[in-house]
Order: sequence, then structure tokens, then C-alpha cells
Amino acid sequence: MRKVLVVSRTKMRNGVCVGGIDLTSGLFVRLHTEHGANLSCDAPYNIGEIWDLELESPWNPRKAPHVEDVMVKSANRLEVVPSERLTCYIKGLGIPIYCGPLESIFEGKVSFTSRGKGYINESNVPCNSVCFWIPDADLLPNESSGKINFVYKDKQIPYVGFQKVNIIPAGTLVRMSLANWWKPDDDTDVEPRCYVQLSGWYN
Repeated sequence: MRKVLVVSRTKMRNGVCVGGIDLTSGLFVRLHTEHGANLSCDAPYNIGEIWDLELESPWNPRKAPHVEDVMVKSANRLEVVPSERLTCYIKGLGIPIYCGPLESIFEGKVSFTSRGKGYINESNVPCNSVCFWIPDADLLPNESSGKINFVYKDKQIPYVGFQKVNIIPAGTLVRMSLANWWKPDDDTDVEPRCYVQLSGWYN
């Protein structure tokens, strides 16, 4: 059994993605069902909760940097870290937290499109597909065609969380993630990429 702090809950086309931190090892985990499938929208895991989980490695591991997937065989909720204490709690775990410009996250391996969208490619893959970041500038929400991006200086970061959208002040602890590998089906000249996303933030 491993104690896991839930730190993110984000939207997927067919369910939710729940991310956590293994409090013993400090490793990032992403929870899947006992059969290795995505979690349904009614999955009980919420940000700030600490769970005692029986975990197994997935039978269907994904390509790096998506190395966090685990299958939950049994689960028991232990306690909840209040939202006002969560930033301090996460910082106290001793896990790496990037501070400063967006370009520093994911080991400095992020490239940007001409429209300011961040991504990593197959020739420059970081160790994980999730990280924490303390930005050096405000993140400003911008909604267009039903999709929400946060604007950081001249960069655009898609938002995939459930929190009510507001300005995220500089100095706020945020969680970043990388989407699945993707390339346009009709463009053989474009390499597969994992695009940078904003998963959520902590008050």
C-alpha cells in the first residue's frame, strides 16, 4: 500500500485524469482503474485528499514521458489537506519545483510554435510528463471558441482543469502537464509532439 496525495483532476474526452504524488517515494503517479483504463467522471479522488492505495504497474504502459500511469487495485481515503495549506504541504515534500520563466519547465526541453504553444518532441524528452512551476509573471485567462488558454507574456497555455478561471498571480504554485503524443493525420512532415497544458493551481 502506498500513501498518495491527489494534486490534480483534469478533463478528458472519456473521463477524468487524476494525478498524485507518492508520499513515500516522491514520485508522480497518474491513477487508472484496476484494468488500466481511464477513470470515469465519478471517480472519487479529489485534490488535497490523501489515499492509501494498492498500486500496480500498467499492463499497457505509454511512451515516455508519460511514465506516471499506475493501476489502482484497492483504495482507502485517509485524510484531506485543507486547500489553504496545500501549497505549503507540496513545497514541504522536497520535490522539484521550477521557478521563473515558462521556458525553464520540463528540464528546459520545451519548444514553442509560432503561435506561442509549448511542446516537446521525440528528440528531447523530459523524465516526466508533469511538473510544478512558480511563474514569474501573471497568467491571464483568455477564452475563445469555448476553449480556455492562459496567456503568459507572449505564450499560450491550454487549460484542462475544473477550477473556476481567474487571473493566476505571479508567484502562485501551478501544476503543468504534457498532453499525449499527437500529430495531424494528414501531415506527414510534422513530427509527433506533446503539448504543454496547465492542469491547475493552488491558493
